[in-house]
Amino acid sequence: MLYIYKDDIIYLATMQINKRLNTKVDVSKKIDISILEKFPELSIGFHDVKCYEPGAGKPVIFASVKNLFITFDIKDVWNGNYIIDKVFLEDGHIHLRTDENGVHNFMILKKDTSTAKSNSDFSISFIQLKNIDFIYDFRPSNHLYQSDIKITEASLVHARNDFTIHVTGDMHTDGIRINENNFLQNKDIKLSSKIRYNTESEVFSITPSTLHINTGAYAVEGLYDIKKSFVDLRFKTDKNDIQSFVSILPKAYAASIQEYKSTGNVYFNGTIKGTASNAHSPSININFGFDHATFYHPGTKQQITDAFLTGTYTNGDQHTLASSSVKLSDLKITIDNKPVSGYFYMNNFEDPHIDTHLKGSVILSKILAFVPKHPFEKASGEIDFDIEFKGRTSDLKTKAGYANIETSGDLALKNIEAKITSYPHTIRIAEAVCLFTKNDISIDNMELSVGKNDVVLNGIFRNLIGKIFFPNQFVYVQADMTMGNIFLEDILMSDTRSNKSSNQEFYMPALKDFILDLNLKANSMNYQKFRASKITSKIEWNFPYLNFTNSNLIFCNGFYSGKTALRILNEKTVEINADARIRAMNIDSLFYVFENFSQNFITNKNLKGDISADVSLLMQVDNHLAILPSSIICDADVTVQNGELNNFETMKRIARFLDTDNLDNIKFSEMRNHFLIFNEEIQIPDMTITSTAGKISFSGKHSFNGNIEYHVAYPIRNLKKEKVDSDAAFGALRADPKGEMKLFLIVQGTTSDFKISYDKKKTGEKIKSDLQKEKQELKNLFKKKEQDQEEIKKTQTQEQEYFDFD
Repeated sequence: MLYIYKDDIIYLATMQINKRLNTKVDVSKKIDISILEKFPELSIGFHDVKCYEPGAGKPVIFASVKNLFITFDIKDVWNGNYIIDKVFLEDGHIHLRTDENGVHNFMILKKDTSTAKSNSDFSISFIQLKNIDFIYDFRPSNHLYQSDIKITEASLVHARNDFTIHVTGDMHTDGIRINENNFLQNKDIKLSSKIRYNTESEVFSITPSTLHINTGAYAVEGLYDIKKSFVDLRFKTDKNDIQSFVSILPKAYAASIQEYKSTGNVYFNGTIKGTASNAHSPSININFGFDHATFYHPGTKQQITDAFLTGTYTNGDQHTLASSSVKLSDLKITIDNKPVSGYFYMNNFEDPHIDTHLKGSVILSKILAFVPKHPFEKASGEIDFDIEFKGRTSDLKTKAGYANIETSGDLALKNIEAKITSYPHTIRIAEAVCLFTKNDISIDNMELSVGKNDVVLNGIFRNLIGKIFFPNQFVYVQADMTMGNIFLEDILMSDTRSNKSSNQEFYMPALKDFILDLNLKANSMNYQKFRASKITSKIEWNFPYLNFTNSNLIFCNGFYSGKTALRILNEKTVEINADARIRAMNIDSLFYVFENFSQNFITNKNLKGDISADVSLLMQVDNHLAILPSSIICDADVTVQNGELNNFETMKRIARFLDTDNLDNIKFSEMRNHFLIFNEEIQIPDMTITSTAGKISFSGKHSFNGNIEYHVAYPIRNLKKEKVDSDAAFGALRADPKGEMKLFLIVQGTTSDFKISYDKKKTGEKIKSDLQKEKQELKNLFKKKEQDQEEIKKTQTQEQEYFDFD
């Protein structure tokens, strides 16, 4: 009988391992030996095993496992042969590394220096890895492979300089990083592979291997020469779906399509061959496509059916981005029984040149169903298209490259109805044809409606193709707009809700990337009480400015002409700068339309006559189109002809000083003056009105809060002498600058509570002096605003130079 002693077996097994290893291994002092643990084989269990990198100056652990079992065939042990049969590794990590010089940290087996030939110097028929965290850091080409091995079986054969490993099992990949891209992140994989590695030539060879990822099966074979950094890899999948394909891509590439599903056949195959290093890239050629495929989005339930595509990708003879190209040919798809066909070719990925042709018909709502985050609340209608494009995308950026672009075709719109989520009005286009020319799209007699507004548009959208490729570019729109009646409230997006504290935003900033040059002609325009007709204007939008120039309209039975600039200060405030000419407007109608300018001291019921004025105005409005009073600055030369002042309470109370009993109706042929509005105050310089009540001299201030200070002077000959107390009026009876004796009165208080008294302090003269000074300050302010706008225009012109097409 042969007696087997535990210490002898452990010693012999350890000697067998050390005979093969050229590195340090630490194990726990607790070592188990059992026949039952891995029956019917004899097993030795090592615990807390640590394996160190060979040749390292400072000990570095590259592998550590909680449990390591090796087994021996009992018959071999009986016969005195201690040959390792199986190895079990449990609960640990293995960190392999190849440094920048191609040196490996895992070459732990001693090289065979014997001259004896053997088909198998060393072999293990069965290796099991369970719950092992595996990392391989291949630094020469910046690759990192990470996986969590659940349970994997392998075999190892070492014949002289060759290692052959056969692996099958399940693992979970944390990811494969190639440079900055991460593939196969958080994926469960079934693997079956046979890999051969020659320690002398340092060549990895992969015999036909398969990987199962989701429902996809991938075949891979080839080799990798470490010394030469040479790869020769072939891969293919004959039957696949979009979900499996997307699962292997980096998140940045997969994000936009990962929710889509597919049926039918999606395939690709290819080769990677050549030197792979930081300085060189291998040749990459891939064929891909699909046939009889269906793609759909589970959230929208929309489908693309009967889909066919043949595609190729190559990085070219130089193996660079500049020599790379992709070709999509024989593209055919069907969306809701509407066919689309075409091709797409792009080469030189550093400066892409594109050649594409797309033709088909689509239902707008069906197309949008494939885009989960589109801006439309609803959309319907049909779009027919036949579009060709040839040219470098970089030529879309410059005027010089514009001549090299070739674009042709047309886009036909039918019964389009669309509503943007943040915009309250539906946009409708009954029928329109858009023609593509180079980088532009022209439209002819497009009839569209926005809310209540009907528009006929003729013009061109310049650089629209460039905008598609480069979202940060500008689109330049030149068009003639013809309208019937303009419902201004719809256009201005005025807030009719009762809650005026809402945070409704302006919508003009949404057009930051658009430059508009429009010629407007309209029959009429309505906004609340405002009614105008025969409207013409040139409209220019270039953020932050919206300019109306050469504007003309008929309003309040008179004429308006001038220019207005709106500047977007922020999402809740717009600054308005206007230079206007008003001729022969009904003053009572003007006061009525503008609701007596938010005061009731003097109203449309008190006034009649025709007003003409030259006005420079600067003010701000909030996001409810309410004027911000503190921002108003106005400089106006005003003339009123055939005027009447009726039932004005102030004049009634002044009547006791005049030689007349009735000031209910004062008529005058003409009144001229220069008005200033500044610091929430209307300032009225001295003026003399010849009226039915005689010559009246008038000046003063009227604050927005209702405080008033008016200075009134009457010639002595117009006074009722018996009503004037000469002693009390001492100082108020004096000559004006022209030498005429007058009685000076002052009206002070508020519009609802004021008193009239003698003006003895000559405060009216000081007001006149102050007004002259403020008038000059305002002129300088308006001039500064114009200069600022010109500077912004110059900057915009430089930034948008490529729009200057001939």
